[in-house]
Amino acid sequence: MPSFRLSQSAFTRLNTMFRRFTKVRELIHRNIHDYINDFMNFHGKPDDRREYLETKYIPRAPKENYLLQDSDSGKVFFHIEDIALLTGRDSSSISRTLNQINASRDWCSRLLAIREESKSANNNKIFVYDAKIFDLIMDFREAKYLERFQRHGNSDYQEVLRYWQYMKRLEEAKSHSAHKNRIIEDDSDIQEFTMPDLPNMSWHDVVMIIGKKLFTLRADMIFVMIFGVSFMLVRKWPALIPVLAGMSLTALIACALMLRARTLDTGLTAEIAAVCTLLVLFWGINLTIENAIYTPGGTVFTLKEHEPLITLQPVRVYGERPLAFHVTAENQDSIREIFYKFDSEREYKSTGFTWSGTPNLLIEPERQDGIISINIKYKDYDNKEHEALTFAFDLEKEFFNAAKNLILNEKELIMIRNFGNITKISAVVNDSVKAVAYGLNTRKPDRIYEVGNVDPKYPLQAESILTLNHSSIDYASAYAIFLDNTSSDIKITPPKN
Repeated sequence: MPSFRLSQSAFTRLNTMFRRFTKVRELIHRNIHDYINDFMNFHGKPDDRREYLETKYIPRAPKENYLLQDSDSGKVFFHIEDIALLTGRDSSSISRTLNQINASRDWCSRLLAIREESKSANNNKIFVYDAKIFDLIMDFREAKYLERFQRHGNSDYQEVLRYWQYMKRLEEAKSHSAHKNRIIEDDSDIQEFTMPDLPNMSWHDVVMIIGKKLFTLRADMIFVMIFGVSFMLVRKWPALIPVLAGMSLTALIACALMLRARTLDTGLTAEIAAVCTLLVLFWGINLTIENAIYTPGGTVFTLKEHEPLITLQPVRVYGERPLAFHVTAENQDSIREIFYKFDSEREYKSTGFTWSGTPNLLIEPERQDGIISINIKYKDYDNKEHEALTFAFDLEKEFFNAAKNLILNEKELIMIRNFGNITKISAVVNDSVKAVAYGLNTRKPDRIYEVGNVDPKYPLQAESILTLNHSSIDYASAYAIFLDNTSSDIKITPPKN
């Protein structure tokens, strides 16, 4: 017996279905001759003949039969009703099958070769068929069954066809030998034919077979299990990412070559190739991502800690400390302590940042004008010092911006206070404000108040700008004009309740 690269389950399914189709063929062929004789030799009314055929062949026989015999050649032709009777199906099922055969480019020619046009007893046009119609229908049913293997991709379709062809030729050889009164024990007794090996599978077919397996349940479960194990290893040893990517690619190439050469079971090899494809895609993408793993859901798994992102934020502290710098650090799990020094100093000082203590991260410069540079470095939990970062600031500019931001973030720039018949109007200012434009009972400021000397020790101050007698002020509008000639948005003091 030639070798076939199919799984045991495929062999079992094909053998079972082949025996079933073979028995149906034998039964049909055995009944055809008897059916013709019964039809031709019955002497009686058509209704009696129909009842007789129904009783002898199939209980679901059609109501009328149109079996015809050519007077010249003696050839017998079958109508759909006769075909249904002999194949154990109803006439509508046979009609659908014949329509499918007629619509198929590959099968239509065989149907036309055995089909003849005739007329019924009512003088209607009908089609009748040669006895070869039964083999054609069975061949078509077999082909449709085999196409399932191609759709599901569990086995090499060409190998399935090759094995089916082998069984048909084996059955033909057994039948031929049986006619010669020769008993065949098994297929090893038949030496008349051998099956040629199939050529290599095309790369297009290889890709299609693997593609069909990419998102099947079993392939995805295998991928998840392998990924789970490999992910735990990669979390501990990130250097394994290129190794796993290379191993997955090598296995994928090996599976593709085996599929092309039809070396192993197609379904199993395709599943392994699909798993390797998913692993290649996953680990290949992560080779381009530094120190992280991206899951299909988009979550980032950090493989090793990133360098902490340390920044300095100028903070104006009103009172005795005019300006300071607040140290912030992202990804600070690896930081044990942060140090700083100004450009005029030699030694670094600790900010007081420790894991367990309450950090004091305000750095106060020695002077409050001009450009100042601050160097920041940190020490990790292995007591290793990391390279210092340098930050440069214009202190006068930062001092001004800190005050300006307070005004920009203030909700109301005008305060309205009533004291009996007296209404006092005040402006909210600090040392960044040059003037305040305001308006009373209007949303468009139409007056200007020039700000005088403001004490820089206070973040916000109320400057009295107007006192009114017996006047009703419902609301006011205002915007601040800063020393850098920029201005804030117009802000409305809401109406009185």
